[in-house]
Parts: sequence; structure tokens; C-alpha cells
Amino acid sequence: PSGHFVYANKALCDWTGYSKEELIGKHFRIVASRKSFRETAEKHEAMFKSGRPIPHFEFIYRRKDKQEFASEMVVSPIIDGGAVVGGRGIIRDISVHVEAEELLKRAKEAAEAGTPPRAPAVGMFLTIRRLR
Repeated sequence: PSGHFVYANKALCDWTGYSKEELIGKHFRIVASRKSFRETAEKHEAMFKSGRPIPHFEFIYRRKDKQEFASEMVVSPIIDGGAVVGGRGIIRDISVHVEAEELLKRAKEAAEAGTPPRAPAVGMFLTIRRLR
């Protein structure tokens, strides 16, 4: 198993900032954070040996601009002639979920310590208009 891209859809390209041409033939470490590269490589190696899918796991992507974001990935083996020849994955961006969990954790810690929680650096603004 080499770990090189043989296909990349538009969504992956949009998420990572790379074009298909920049990804095809490159090793997946081009989009993998150092935080999750080793674990992900080990999971893929186990899939190649066992032929079993990799259940959902968290993976930190690194965009072309070096920004990182959290995702959840599941990978199924591609089998040809009884041998695993590759993997096909589905990736879901969970960065908003991870950020929300971190804000809740900080708010809980602040409440337990009796201090007011820090306001998030980034917020949401919502305007609701009443329909008539």
C-alpha cells in the first residue's frame, strides 16, 4: 500500500485548497496533519492486511494554506481478485462540532471555578425575519 491519491473529488479539492492535479499521485500526507498522520497510516495498513473497513475515526486535515480542520472519516477497502488494492473514503467536516465541544468545556470549567466564561473569538450572527 503506497498511500498515494488516485482520485480526488471536487469537495476534497475545495476543502483542502488543492486541485485534482496537485493531489493525484501525491501521498496522503500532503493533506494530513502531523497530529493524526501516524494513527491514520496504521489504520490504513490494518485495512490492507485484514480487508476490513476502517470504522469512523477523527482525522485532522491540513489545507494547502496550512490551516487545519477536524474531520471524521470512514474507509472501505477496494478489493480486486481477493486482494486489497486500495481504499475509498468518505470524509465529513466536524470542525464546528469540535469547536462547540471546546466552548462547552471552557464554559463548564469557568462555571465550576466561579469565573465568567470567556467569549468566543468567533461567533455567529443570525437574523430571523417573520414571514407574513
